[in-house]
Amino acid sequence: MRRTIKTKNKHTYFTDEPETFMLKKSKTLNKVQKFLQKANEDVKIGSEGRVYHTSTSSDSDEQENASHSKNLSLQNCDLLYPSSDIQELDSIEEKGKEKLIGEEVPLGRELIPLDIPDYLQMETEGEANTMKKKKNKKMQKWKNRNVKCLPHKIANDPELTKYWAQRYRLFSRFDEGIQLDREGWFSVTPEKIAQHIADRVKLSFDSDIIVDAFCGVGGNAIQFALAAKRVIAVDIDPGKIQLAHNNAMVYGVADQIEFICGDFMKLASSLKADVVFLSPPWGGPEYAAAEIFDIQTMISPDGFEIFNLSQKITNNIVYFLPRNADIDQVASLAGPGGKVEIEQNFLNNRLKTITAYFGDLIRQDVS
Repeated sequence: MRRTIKTKNKHTYFTDEPETFMLKKSKTLNKVQKFLQKANEDVKIGSEGRVYHTSTSSDSDEQENASHSKNLSLQNCDLLYPSSDIQELDSIEEKGKEKLIGEEVPLGRELIPLDIPDYLQMETEGEANTMKKKKNKKMQKWKNRNVKCLPHKIANDPELTKYWAQRYRLFSRFDEGIQLDREGWFSVTPEKIAQHIADRVKLSFDSDIIVDAFCGVGGNAIQFALAAKRVIAVDIDPGKIQLAHNNAMVYGVADQIEFICGDFMKLASSLKADVVFLSPPWGGPEYAAAEIFDIQTMISPDGFEIFNLSQKITNNIVYFLPRNADIDQVASLAGPGGKVEIEQNFLNNRLKTITAYFGDLIRQDVS
């Protein structure tokens, strides 16, 4: 059976004042103190000549005793040394103090300097600049390697590289065959937000058919279909209809979506549905530069006119808008005495968009 050994952890703390020495009395110094006390008793018994002989020891012995007596407070000096040698002892003690301040003094054993790891050493200004240059060089190398992996169309359009890095936020199954055109990279709703909106609609009331008036590449239409809804996806651009159909096939919901290539402003009067989802074009990334996004003048066609046509289909409308949209304008869409629920959509702790809910889509717990 192994014998249990109790150990005690020892820690060294480095403060901001390196010139201050906090020396703790060790066992060795305690033994020295006991030895001196015993010698003191022997001196009382011995002759005066032996006492004087003890006081006239070599300089090296005196220095060693002085260094030890630093922590013993020299409480036995009057008995060990005659009065004629007290001044000499004081001078030795002063020299010992100077050595403690000016240089390292051995305390009974040699102190071996340790090699401090690089990560614990303070960096000089030159070293910091060198490290910064190495880090920047490494980052540039990483960017260059990523550029080599980019598709040709993305690599030739620096504005799209940011969106390429976020492709899995747009479609989690991007690598399975998702396709986007240039405008689609800017306008598609991030998948997490699209999924949340679909869940809100699903839990609000029993609805069957949803119209996605500006479906684009199909981000929202796919999530509505995944929520077990029938979707009518409308877009005026035939290229986007093809992309949306392809992406719906990737997610296995193409048979739940009816794709219509046409102008919603002309088709609205002929459509029937329980919910209308509106996400008209915002004019590209430039919308974010505006302090206030005017939904009447900065959306083409007129954002108010789009809403009024949607009301002819149903009062249950979801309006997906930029984060800087004019809230007063959005509220005015509900009309006098009407209600609207405005929801802020955050992604990675950043406000991305807002969603306005009208009609029966407003939660009952919202006053």
